[in-house]
Amino acid sequence: MPAATAIEIYGPGQRFGIGPLGFGKLGWWASTNAPIKSTDAATARDELLRQFDGWCDPVSELIEATPLDSLIRNPVCDRGAVRGWSSGAIILLGDAIHPTTPNLGQGGCLAIEDAAVLARCLRKYASNVSRNHSQRSRISVALREFERLRYQRAAGIARYSRVYGSIGQWEQPWSVHLRHIAQSLVPARLIARYLGEIFKYDAYAVSI
Repeated sequence: MPAATAIEIYGPGQRFGIGPLGFGKLGWWASTNAPIKSTDAATARDELLRQFDGWCDPVSELIEATPLDSLIRNPVCDRGAVRGWSSGAIILLGDAIHPTTPNLGQGGCLAIEDAAVLARCLRKYASNVSRNHSQRSRISVALREFERLRYQRAAGIARYSRVYGSIGQWEQPWSVHLRHIAQSLVPARLIARYLGEIFKYDAYAVSI
């Protein structure tokens, strides 16, 4: 696998991803439509190995090599975008207000972006509003502006992540074949351009 490159392998109702963590380490993730019911880590790993039996290298090797106390299992869920992130001088950010499925790996990234844009909004709007307004009022203005700047991006990424994940979990033979054809026909430049809009976002370059 090329350095600093993540890959995802598709199967009917299943996906397996591999990506660099830095410091020479690799991380992996697996997604399956068939639930793993056991709460015992060793049994759950055996079940995962059965589900991905026969997949290409290094899928089984990575699962087997992972310490049991490093295995994390979570349901995949999100919710539709909502407005009204703040109340008075209180606001939510990150997964607390715009949770997203992990398909694009953007949950934590969106929270960090939120923090950067929020700090900039507070610095600009909480200090530049007329002195006739109270401190609480100035903060409220900054929070409303923060939501205005962040809503579309957060909602768009959550929506795309959901669609991407749903397509990745298709399991009917005809839908799997359709996915394969679609992936082979989409120009690489188009994919790179779209992903660039997600991964190259600069929270410090946004006009505040």
